[in-house]
Amino acid sequence: MNFLYPSNLGAMPGSRRENSIFFHLTSCTVKDLIGYSPSLTHFWCDYVLPFGLMASPVRHALISLGASHRSFLLKDSSDISLSEKQSYDRIAVQQYNKAISDLTPIMTDPSSLDLQAILTCCLIFVCIDNLNTRYTSAVRHLRAGSDILYSLQDSEAASAAGGAGSVQVKKPTNIRCDKNALCSLSDMFARLGLDASLFVDSRLVRHRSFSTYGLVTDDDIHEPFQSASVARGELLKFDLDLQHFWYPADGSHCSMWPQDEVFGLEEAASCPMPEEQRHEFQNFCGRFDRWTSRFNLYLENTNHTSVSDAEFNEAMVLSLHQRVFSAIMKQGPCGDGPLDRQEFEGILNQAELVILADNSKAHPIFSFDADTIPPVSFVAAFCDDFDLKMRAIAMLRSINRSEGVWDSKRMADMYEAALIDGEYNEKTASDGCADFWDTTELEQALSVPATPFCTF
Repeated sequence: MNFLYPSNLGAMPGSRRENSIFFHLTSCTVKDLIGYSPSLTHFWCDYVLPFGLMASPVRHALISLGASHRSFLLKDSSDISLSEKQSYDRIAVQQYNKAISDLTPIMTDPSSLDLQAILTCCLIFVCIDNLNTRYTSAVRHLRAGSDILYSLQDSEAASAAGGAGSVQVKKPTNIRCDKNALCSLSDMFARLGLDASLFVDSRLVRHRSFSTYGLVTDDDIHEPFQSASVARGELLKFDLDLQHFWYPADGSHCSMWPQDEVFGLEEAASCPMPEEQRHEFQNFCGRFDRWTSRFNLYLENTNHTSVSDAEFNEAMVLSLHQRVFSAIMKQGPCGDGPLDRQEFEGILNQAELVILADNSKAHPIFSFDADTIPPVSFVAAFCDDFDLKMRAIAMLRSINRSEGVWDSKRMADMYEAALIDGEYNEKTASDGCADFWDTTELEQALSVPATPFCTF
């Protein structure tokens, strides 16, 4: 995997300290962000980093991300003084606010390039906020970026409709953006939205992805995937469509998860889902079966060919996701179907293989995609077997990872506390993981119109 370094990117304007942090960003932070997703390399290395050299808001946002990551790496270190960590925190705050100051003047009448800078900064701000456990701020930035993308899609629909009766769209919806950049940014917001929605049990992004994830022809359905990244792309499209099924655009909540069963901790309520929705869920089951067939063919092919470590690791992660989706499909459209012990054991066994395959990194990891924590949390939440719950909790505590909004140690603390108490309290059952958020701020972030940027 080839990463871009400052020497490849050219000189970055700024102080020596800023250049030092930017070097850390390119040589360490971006590698960790990409994690098990080699397909993210193009977005971060070929788009975001070069864009940061030409757009000052993006540059300041990236330096803030690099400084936040340095502080994140130092949080558990006993060899580093508190003042050194605090110095990175101060730089992160300064650069974060500089980025917002540079963005403010272009908000009223943005050009196409300005709009790309705004969306890119929103995305980087989400990463920074997640790194610093400012989850309500992360939600605001996530929704702000998604709302901009949604307005652009409304604009495209209005333009296609044409005529005097078409919708008159306000800026920035009348701006034509670079299609490739827009697709990439849209996909990134969709990925973050999926992972965060799992965490709060609520749909957080409104826009539909601009890209062609999972555009499959009849000729493809019996063929193996060409790569793990292609398989991931189609699974992401499946996941996005499944989320739109469970959380429709009109704001209604599909009855898949009764409110008292967010974490599978209470007796399942009777499923009131209409027959039409049940049929739609069966279509999703068929789609997943076809994905599984193609993925298994891909795995068979990899047994006879040499693949890179990155390709192998992503295939291992997808095998983990395959097991989780298989369990979800078996639970049925209302999530009330029983799962065998072997389902949960299979998830944990595969998660251990993923972790062992990537055990070379001794430092804490912050990644863009939530690949390992949600599957292990699924076992800790839904499994009734005490030994498997404890095994899942121990695994969460040992991996020392933060994946988007998902922090392995905090999840371990939550499930361990619940296990000690003997049952999940009413607040946990109704709010999901929201007890780790400031509940008042979270409600505000989810209910009020998204504001573009939040300063410290």
